[in-house]
Amino acid sequence: MTSEKILEILFGLHQWREGYNKDNIGFGADEIFNNESDLRHYPHAYAIWGTGYVNLYKITHDDFFLRKAKSCAQWLITNKSPRYEEFSWGLPLDRKGADPNLSFSVTSLYCANLFDSLFELKQESEYADILNSIRGWILHKNGYVLDLDQTRGIWIKYANHPKWPASIYNATAMSAGFFAKLYARGIGDKKENAYFAASCARYILGKQHPQGFWHYGDVFAKIDLIHSALVLEGIVTFVHYSGFFKPEIFAYIQKNIDFLDGNNNKIMQKNGYALENYPSVFLDPFDIKGYRQVILFIYNKLFKKEALETRSYGYGMAVKALSLCTSINDRAQRICDNLINYLCAQHLKCDGSFRFRGDVPHSYIRMIGHIFEGLSAYLLIPQIGQDGEN
Repeated sequence: MTSEKILEILFGLHQWREGYNKDNIGFGADEIFNNESDLRHYPHAYAIWGTGYVNLYKITHDDFFLRKAKSCAQWLITNKSPRYEEFSWGLPLDRKGADPNLSFSVTSLYCANLFDSLFELKQESEYADILNSIRGWILHKNGYVLDLDQTRGIWIKYANHPKWPASIYNATAMSAGFFAKLYARGIGDKKENAYFAASCARYILGKQHPQGFWHYGDVFAKIDLIHSALVLEGIVTFVHYSGFFKPEIFAYIQKNIDFLDGNNNKIMQKNGYALENYPSVFLDPFDIKGYRQVILFIYNKLFKKEALETRSYGYGMAVKALSLCTSINDRAQRICDNLINYLCAQHLKCDGSFRFRGDVPHSYIRMIGHIFEGLSAYLLIPQIGQDGEN
């Protein structure tokens, strides 16, 4: 697909969103409620749409898109969680009975990505101060755990609440990338940023399976494209901004891409079709949820259920992560091409949005935002668009 066609699709996504929620960029329905009439403001959605608009500004040099990105940032500034002095964000619901003002590390790290992308453009001190505040919240209010028994690294809590007592790998991988960016930008204590970036990365690398994949976390032995993409994105961001562990870390990245694109343990097929979950044959025998994933996989495979396919935003998240890998692995762009071609051929709707998945036509604001961000990140690969074809 040409870069011009992808840009046309991005403009279509923007127009769809303008018609859907106008100036309330992160307002809409979400898969959490599976109800298109339950509309709420999602900080996560403001963050990823905002980052996508920064990308469009870099591509087009049109100030209109920069203003959109800044409006997302302003909403986040105005609507940070009132529970904490520092900047952080959560979800607009009572999740697992927790305080609705409870902030989550993953949500806050998505918001940090937007503020970092804006700071990179203009070096505005306001955004640096917010990034430093998020840093303080992660370290002192959300918290982390030293993993002295296994990896000798650090894992970041998903939330500082007893309902989330265990390690979820994407939170720590994203944190590795976040602290590496702060290290590179000179925001906050440089030595401390280097320590936490390297310690988070060490933890994640120590959790990679010899076959090249990462499970969802310590207590859920499943492999899914969405969270695999987040882990890969975090690790690649870490190495790009810190330069630590080169070339050792490249071997881990190569191994993960081998798994994603491999002949035997394939989660993505040659035509771009991607699975929601991939069953691991290395399951903990006492993990009942893990067996349920295998049974669901076999059932769907036998009866060719469309629900087996990844939710469509999994394509967008994988494209974003793999776009960052193109300077490390020469297959990454080809995989992106396949994913984009399949996503746009099979899930693009007449109104310019994307269906949630093959058997669910709904368009959810957070989910579409991930596609918007992923496609725009792909167009920032240096070699894309030089000859008009991929």
